[in-house]
Amino acid sequence: MRRTLTALLLPAALLAQAPTSVQAAPEADHAQVKKLLVAMKYPDQVKVGFLKGLEAQKAKADSMPPGFLEAFKAAFNADDFVEAIVPVYAKHFTNAEVQAALKFYDSPEGASFAAKQATLSSELEEAGKRYGMELALKVMQDQMKKDAPQSDPAK
Repeated sequence: MRRTLTALLLPAALLAQAPTSVQAAPEADHAQVKKLLVAMKYPDQVKVGFLKGLEAQKAKADSMPPGFLEAFKAAFNADDFVEAIVPVYAKHFTNAEVQAALKFYDSPEGASFAAKQATLSSELEEAGKRYGMELALKVMQDQMKKDAPQSDPAK
């Protein structure tokens, strides 16, 4: 009886000692996050990706009003986009993390790293597509082998 009572009361006792609310990590300073995104060359990367995405949308332009893509492209502002995403970054990083990242991106190596991101992004997308196509082909071939009727070697 004593063991049963202990087994029932122990979880309740542990829960009573647990913190009553989850403390959110302190939000990073928005100005510092924006400085980091600029140091990361994020506005340049966004613009490259955005323009590439618009080109892909031209194939679907039949469903859009005439001139919409061009007007949208003209209205797009990478700096405004960065302002819109600063709160998202700030929510997930502390000031210490932002400062450490800034220290890296402000270094010659970090600046070089950031400058290569747009090119890397494009090349990585192509490499990913190749990998996906090769993997899909392999999986299809494996499935065809698996689904093919097995011949009886004794015949």
